[in-house]
Amino acid sequence: MNTTMIAPTKTAKAGKTPRAPKAAAPLVVSHFQETLVLNQWLISLLGVDPLAPHLDAGRVQRPLELLAKTLRDATPGIGPDGKHGFAKALVSHLQPAALLTPTDIERYDAAIVLHTQAINARRTLPLQWKYFQWLTLLFVEV
Repeated sequence: MNTTMIAPTKTAKAGKTPRAPKAAAPLVVSHFQETLVLNQWLISLLGVDPLAPHLDAGRVQRPLELLAKTLRDATPGIGPDGKHGFAKALVSHLQPAALLTPTDIERYDAAIVLHTQAINARRTLPLQWKYFQWLTLLFVEV
């Protein structure tokens, strides 16, 4: 006679759906930034290699952080010359490998300025882009 005990199985309570088993961990761990192909392409147009490690003051930086650092210190808003301070900062720090020329960036900024002025014409408080908003608008123009 076999005296082995069999453990009772769990059954779902009435009205409840049994839980699905937890998903297995992915075999390859990747960072979210590395999956943004369009973002990487746009950054590469500005001469920053999105796949290479970038050092700043001895610390590894993400490629987008290099652009953000340049733009954070720029004067926000549209200057008396009709250009955003961010565009001037980006042009002055453009990498040698950049596929976008200063003329391209100025043309895209002129379109952003035009749209910003159209929006501000209907507002009591004028809109002033943050550096990351302006960079997103630039990427849209590209």
